[in-house]
Amino acid sequence: FVLIDMATPGIQIRPLVMTSGEKVQNQVFFDDVRVPKANVLGQIDDGWTVAKYLLEFERGGGAASPALQVMAEEIATAAADQPAPGGGRLVDDPAFARKLADARIRTEVLEILEYRVLAALAGGGHPGAASSMLKVVATELSQALTELAMEAAGPRGRVYQPHATWPSRPG
Repeated sequence: FVLIDMATPGIQIRPLVMTSGEKVQNQVFFDDVRVPKANVLGQIDDGWTVAKYLLEFERGGGAASPALQVMAEEIATAAADQPAPGGGRLVDDPAFARKLADARIRTEVLEILEYRVLAALAGGGHPGAASSMLKVVATELSQALTELAMEAAGPRGRVYQPHATWPSRPG
């Protein structure tokens, strides 16, 4: 693993453009980059082992469940004011209520798993593969809750995306 000055010759950084037009992440390409030996961390050719260890901490140690639980409550509140397809309130619609209950249960499970990882960290351990699992579970839950939020928003759920009205311009 090496410490690299990103202005080093041979490093090329290209933004990843999201469908919204935002540039929040980059691709980084290394083409015949030369790095001083003093910048090597660990053993030469052992960089992937170091990177995997660092990625465990990048993904682990956080807690996504509190925000997702708040989001589920806000969805329930919005759905209480939204009419259901067959009449009544959306929050009382059996299909919608089942999806919301499922998402709430999954956020509770995520919270328990996050506490396990945090307890391991507090005890001097490291998150291991659980950090990647938590990232996937949290991302899937966030997507499911966002879809429920769109449903609960009803006609107001159209997203403001001004670049969508400019088909000739890059997004």
